[in-house]
Amino acid sequence: MITRIVTAFALAAVLALPVAPAFAQTTASTDDLACVQAAVEKRDGAIIAAWDVLSPAIRSALVTRQQALVAAWGINNRKERRAAIKVAWRTFRASVKSARATFRISRISAWKTWRDDVKACRPELLSDDRTSASVDAEL
Repeated sequence: MITRIVTAFALAAVLALPVAPAFAQTTASTDDLACVQAAVEKRDGAIIAAWDVLSPAIRSALVTRQQALVAAWGINNRKERRAAIKVAWRTFRASVKSARATFRISRISAWKTWRDDVKACRPELLSDDRTSASVDAEL
């Protein structure tokens, strides 16, 4: 009985030894790391460029809204004033929505490209950084 138990443990130990996950390597080559660094530069550069487009678009929408509301509040006729105020706010919301949609598409595209680029460098390296595009969703 004891022989069977010892044999079972020995067999289990032998079977467990040769099995090692493919991602068990703890070091990456300098080329792999440089490749991922380039992918990060590309991703964040694209997000910064998208932000550089978003910021002036939002500023322009705010300036336009300000001018439209100031003009609307100068109208004596209440019905016309209300209509002008409504148009100013509608135009503002549409401009901001459009600018944010463009930014969102650019941001998501940058993250997708980054994942593809890192996979091309060495797929296992994706597991080192589990951060996703959601981290930039608040921008």
